[in-house]
Amino acid sequence: MSIYLSPTDLEIPVYNGPMFFLLGAAVNLLLLSLLLFFLNRFFRRREAGYLREMELLEGRIKRKNEILSTMTHELRTPLAVLRTSVDLLREERPGPLNRKQRELMESASENVLRLIRFTNTILAAVKIDSSGFRLSRKPVDLRSTVRSVCREMQPWLQERGVELRYSYPNLLRKVMIDSTWIGQVLINLIHNAGKHLDRGGRIDVSVYDNESCLVVCVADNGRGIESGDKPHIFMEFYQGRDEERLDGAGLGLTIVRDVVRMHGGEVYVSSTKGVGTTLSFTLPDPGLADAEASDDLSGDAETAGRAEL
Repeated sequence: MSIYLSPTDLEIPVYNGPMFFLLGAAVNLLLLSLLLFFLNRFFRRREAGYLREMELLEGRIKRKNEILSTMTHELRTPLAVLRTSVDLLREERPGPLNRKQRELMESASENVLRLIRFTNTILAAVKIDSSGFRLSRKPVDLRSTVRSVCREMQPWLQERGVELRYSYPNLLRKVMIDSTWIGQVLINLIHNAGKHLDRGGRIDVSVYDNESCLVVCVADNGRGIESGDKPHIFMEFYQGRDEERLDGAGLGLTIVRDVVRMHGGEVYVSSTKGVGTTLSFTLPDPGLADAEASDDLSGDAETAGRAEL
């Protein structure tokens, strides 16, 4: 038996209007949900991988800091003993030295001091990099810190034939800082300047009150910084192109930048090749400032605002 269907008997339903729109929206929503599901799973896996890598990296950094801290602590005691012994020999306590022996003692003393500065720099960098590091801030008259650091650095600069000057206003408000670490910042900046100076060079340390902050500048008339080195001078362990013969670990300016930023300030560098370099940093005033100068910091020529060492 045969069945014949005419074209009019085959009626295919056509969805139009709101029903077709809702069906298309549902399909699109389903596709979008599937896409978001797979993207979320992909990124969660990537995130888990990054977190594992970060944990491994943090563990390695922690172990590195622990090793460096242990090594430098172990070196400090023998270096202190060695420095005392060398100083006694230089003073000829055991007996007189001839010219050659004195030259050898001077060289030994210089290298012991270099190693001591190196270990102190490593320890400072490790402390700053540790998660538990905190500044101990209190109101400080910055002039006292500047004078103390300049007197500490003076013997080393004198041996190199470098002149050191410092200046500050007669009246200077106190600022909330960790004086120990700001002192370390000044030591690093003066030491960095001294390394790049020949005999007869000069370093000027200046303090200015800029209303919203105090500005400290360390300027020298040395060789200047190569333009290609400027973007990198604050990087860890970076040594400039002309520093093969200079001592240091390449951490001094990194410590300067980190400590100043912890105080809410910033570090700036200005340098002209063959003319000199000025490194300056700011110390913002948190609002406690007392504009009155202390009585013991006025009167003599030194505290009147300018001194030459």
